[in-house]
Amino acid sequence: MIGHDDPRREKATYRLNDIPNNPDSMTVGGVRYNPNRDIAYIMIPVLARLFKRLEWKDWPELEEVLAVFDLSAQDYGDAVEALAKYLQAQQANLKTPFIEILDDAGWFQCKPAAQVAVMSTLGIFILGLNYKGVREATINGDGPGASLQELGDQAIAEAKMLAQPRWKRWLRRKAYSIRRALRALRGEP
Repeated sequence: MIGHDDPRREKATYRLNDIPNNPDSMTVGGVRYNPNRDIAYIMIPVLARLFKRLEWKDWPELEEVLAVFDLSAQDYGDAVEALAKYLQAQQANLKTPFIEILDDAGWFQCKPAAQVAVMSTLGIFILGLNYKGVREATINGDGPGASLQELGDQAIAEAKMLAQPRWKRWLRRKAYSIRRALRALRGEP
């Protein structure tokens, strides 16, 4: 079990707080659409594919990661099983904090490299679902691709900023804050 003073708890809680409870969403037929619900519905089939990936041995990069970090199929399977237990327990424990459900499921008892391997596999599947979804949702050139283009542009800009030295990033943030303050003083948006 992860203790209340364990630094992993604080890091995981901080990362969870980065996930918006109500992300920018749109209204579809008068009902507010929230993509978090879509993720909730796809997790069980995706998790089943995680097991198959290891069984089929069709992802050489995953096999290489397992070998480099001396992870057995059992280690990977334990992490997938902990994730499955988390998925089973979360609906029954709607008031329980995210970290406690993960902890009770045994996630933090798994080897960290196995956790990373499972999350990277999960990420590949989510990207694949996105790939298929964009193609299904785009009609006559209109679809989620435009907002994805903006997201991609923003990600590229962020990656360029992260590649800069720390002092330069700090300086850019301070300059941005000063520009915002000056605009506010002038009454500009």
